[in-house]
Amino acid sequence: MNTFGAIHATLLRLLAVLLALGLPGAVGAAPPPEQEIAQGVIARMEHVAVDYPYVVRGGETVDTAEYQGLHDFAAESVALLAQLPPRPEQDALLAQARHVQAGIDARAGASEVVGPARGLGRELMRIYRLSAAPRQTPNLHRAQALYQLECAVCHGQDGRGDGPVARGLQPPPGDFLDPARMGQQSILALYDAITTGLKGQPGHGAHLPFADRWALAFLVSGLRDPLEAVRRGEALWREGQGHAELPDLRTLVLQSPAEIERQGGDALDAVRAFLTLHPEALETSRPAELVLARGALRELVSAYARGDIDQARRLAVVAHAEGLAPVASRLDQADPALRSEIARELLALRAAIEARQHAGTVVAHAARIELLLDRAADLLARDARAAKAIFASSLLILLREGSETILVLATMGALVRRTGRPGAMRYLHAGWFGALLLGLLTWFAAAGLLAFAGVEHELAEGVTNLLAAAMLLYVGPWLHKQTHLDAWETFLRQQASAALAGRKLWAVTGVAFLAVYRELFEMVLLYQVLWTQAGEQGQRAVAAGLATAAVLLAVLAWFIVRYGTRLPVARFHAATSLLLAGAALVFVGHGISALQEAQALPATSVRFVTLPLLGIHPTLQGLAAQALVLALIATRFLLRRRQR
Repeated sequence: MNTFGAIHATLLRLLAVLLALGLPGAVGAAPPPEQEIAQGVIARMEHVAVDYPYVVRGGETVDTAEYQGLHDFAAESVALLAQLPPRPEQDALLAQARHVQAGIDARAGASEVVGPARGLGRELMRIYRLSAAPRQTPNLHRAQALYQLECAVCHGQDGRGDGPVARGLQPPPGDFLDPARMGQQSILALYDAITTGLKGQPGHGAHLPFADRWALAFLVSGLRDPLEAVRRGEALWREGQGHAELPDLRTLVLQSPAEIERQGGDALDAVRAFLTLHPEALETSRPAELVLARGALRELVSAYARGDIDQARRLAVVAHAEGLAPVASRLDQADPALRSEIARELLALRAAIEARQHAGTVVAHAARIELLLDRAADLLARDARAAKAIFASSLLILLREGSETILVLATMGALVRRTGRPGAMRYLHAGWFGALLLGLLTWFAAAGLLAFAGVEHELAEGVTNLLAAAMLLYVGPWLHKQTHLDAWETFLRQQASAALAGRKLWAVTGVAFLAVYRELFEMVLLYQVLWTQAGEQGQRAVAAGLATAAVLLAVLAWFIVRYGTRLPVARFHAATSLLLAGAALVFVGHGISALQEAQALPATSVRFVTLPLLGIHPTLQGLAAQALVLALIATRFLLRRRQR
């Protein structure tokens, strides 16, 4: 039986390696050697912290073999720390490891060993900036299949440590259903053990990707929890309990079940059991985008320290385009000053990377941004649970984006109608109707677009904004010619050539299309994110806000159509010229900003006001582009005035 089990285990491991090699991107890049060493020490110290109270009691050894294993773990940790590259904290780390080793040798009380062992692990995580949480929500369905493939041969199908090759293994496979020992192990400790392995047990870091190891750690941690506790935890979570104590994945994985139970009793422990097996529930309480941004910043610091400037630059873009940008609209509603501060710090971080500044400067920028992201996450977590705030966000998204579109279309429609050309409105209708059709297709393809959203989204938004500005500047002079009544009457009496007029009207079609689709594209992404983050309870508020905004926009459109065209011609055209000039300035500002967020353009921060409503962002490139457009508009205005 043992021979068969060993062969079975070997075949399964070989299959797992082949599968991993056959999947593109399944295995991420290996971490730096010092991070691997630190991860190994953390895993050993966590094992010491969990097992020592059961192996040594009252100064006596309860299990000699287990005691020897803990002794070896401490000695190995000291040896591993001595291998790390010199740094200021190394002596203190070695002293702490030797303190743990001495406590084990002296069979000291549990408090003299457990606390220092866990403290050493936390220090290593801080110093070497090791990831303390998964970058994405763990997939426990995949973890169940991986468990049968990777773990069941030793730990058994149910996790009791009775797999077909368990007999004779030293140390014996752990019993994942043991409430006492598993209650002392955090999900992070399980992740470390899965990654680096323990004495006599190989790790899986070489052939299992980051996400799979985290998913297995969550699954293994939850095996001990009865179904009744999980169901009770779900009910308590839906009632709002545990949201403050367990707001995100990082908080959940850092604490052991025993620590969580001491903090909040049986109720919080039940919530912990539910979240361990259903971590996706945390997505509605804290934006995943900000969690992603934090992870990108930590990887950025490590990459910069290694001298990998290109990787650091790419991660800075990810933190901005895929972390801050998707929640910027919601954050603007809650605290616009905080959103602006985060954006400024991200630009300063990117400038520090481009200037090849000292690593300490980059670390300081990243640390400040993480603190700001924590504030933003707490703010949005509270906002996500408030129906009124969700309603307001939903209403304002459509109201803001839709009102701008209606004003542009109404203006263009009135001007085209005043040309007197038969069928001229068809050009305008073709523009907005085509944009509406493409917007509907975008909505149905939202899942794919959300995966694509990020750097590519910022590029698309930037190009669309600049195209819209170019079209407005192209059509603007043609419209501005009609500002004075005499010129307008002359234009009505004299028809332009068909080719020229046709070309101008097709330009109007282009403006209508870009103006509408630009807003639809952004609204699709914003509403998809808001819908996901609101949860089941908040989705009704999203729908109510959207419906209310639609009614208000209908009233606004009726008012503009009914009364807007009754304006005196001269005043109407003057207002139109100002509107188009302002829209061009806004589009250029937003376009440059979006391209900077995607790193398609450099970004040089300057001391200036931030006014997103007007497309003003405090970068040299954006302000210069807007100044150029403003100068072009002013020059054309002065030339027209001189001609008259």
